[in-house]
Amino acid sequence: MCENLDSSSTPGPSNEGNNVSGVKGGRVNSDEAQNGERNYTEEHVQLIRQIKTKKDYYAVLGVEKICSVENIRKAYHKLFLKVHPDKNKASGSEEAFKKVSKAFKCLSDYDSRRQYDHTGLVE
Repeated sequence: MCENLDSSSTPGPSNEGNNVSGVKGGRVNSDEAQNGERNYTEEHVQLIRQIKTKKDYYAVLGVEKICSVENIRKAYHKLFLKVHPDKNKASGSEEAFKKVSKAFKCLSDYDSRRQYDHTGLVE
């Protein structure tokens, strides 16, 4: 119930099988692939875009406010694997990773989560 990660990805057919370097119509940009640069998918780009536009930590992790810390940890782990800059070479993955990590750090600690729920801010 609390793990609502599917809502953070765009509905529709998955592009996981299509490696995309420059995100040009789902085709691999041969110049970048030959230079040894790691490819990424359109799904990676969309996920990063969505994370970067969300302001609420619960929305960033794709969970509800009533979720347990265990559900928050699971949601974080799934996103961690998708947006970590070593695994996702899409532009902006580092910023998205930092935002996901900050959201997890806040929501996994009882006191900071309580403060965030009350004020929307964390010191």
